[in-house]
Amino acid sequence: MNFSSAAIVVTVNVALGEDAMQSSTYKKRVASLAVDGDIDTASCTGMETKPWWAVDLGWAFLVKEVVIISEKHDNWRELSFLYIA
Repeated sequence: MNFSSAAIVVTVNVALGEDAMQSSTYKKRVASLAVDGDIDTASCTGMETKPWWAVDLGWAFLVKEVVIISEKHDNWRELSFLYIA
């Protein structure tokens, strides 16, 4: 068996606990709440034309999937201009 081309795939939240920032903050819902591992907390920006949120992963990763959990079930319009880089 040749292991030189074998790949190990691990599913892990690489954003968990990392430094996060956002363009503004609404009602103390700071950016770090989005990466605290608690699905009952959330970050939120204020009402603005081009809000943004970012996380510094601290390292380069090959990302297979990004999961966004929204507290609203009908906010697809709010995420329609989502850009992930």
